[in-house]
Order: sequence, then structure tokens, then C-alpha cells
Amino acid sequence: MSKNSPVISYSHEELINLEDALDLNSISESKTPDTSKPEVKNNLKSFAENLGLKFAKKEDLKKFYDFAGPDFIWPSKMSENDHLEIFEFIVDPEWEDIRIEIAINALTYHRLVESGAFKNKPKGSYVLIVHGEVL
Repeated sequence: MSKNSPVISYSHEELINLEDALDLNSISESKTPDTSKPEVKNNLKSFAENLGLKFAKKEDLKKFYDFAGPDFIWPSKMSENDHLEIFEFIVDPEWEDIRIEIAINALTYHRLVESGAFKNKPKGSYVLIVHGEVL
């Protein structure tokens, strides 16, 4: 997929039943704290530890913190590689134009998998997610 595409389409065993889906747009609608405040700066270390991002540079942690907010947790079925991929979408300048969109869409997909929204659907189907919503 082209990095210039604002849409993520994931292949999965099943399609989504929107009526069974959880509210998955909480990240895009959440108010994120001002990372210039001293209390937030002190929380970056614990934020990094909680999310397994201890390797990250402080400036990158601030970007991800601003995106995700202080109470963010990874969907439980995501691998460490998935965590790193979403983190990189937010902090890597290469993704600047679409970083929020692609990260929210990827997180939405993983939360849908975690919620069981794909059970009992046809195998080999696709899910199209735009702006954190399944189309």
C-alpha cells in the first residue's frame, strides 16, 4: 500500500458487524494534555514504561503522548511489532501528512479484533477503515 494513501484496508478472516462493534473513536476524540507542563514531563517516563516504549527518545514520547493521551493502553492482542509500527506512524517524519489517520485506523482495526466484532463472518474478507470508522 502506498504511504500516501489515507486509508488502511486489512484482510481478515471475517467482516465486521457494526452493530456489535465498540466505540472505537475515543483516541481521535480525546483531549490530550499539554506536554509542556511539568507534571506531564514527569509522567513521560512511566508512560513509556507502561507502553513498552522505554527505548524511545523523549521528543518522540511527547509526540506519542500528545496523540494517545495519558490513559492510553495497547489493545491486548497486538504484538510488540504492531506497537512499534503504530509508534513509528506517529513519530516518523516520513508519515507526517497521514500519521494520525493511519495510526487511528490501525488501532481501530486491532480493537475490533479484540472486541470479537469479526466472529461468525466469512473467511478471507476485507475491512476498510477510514477516519477510525469501518466503511
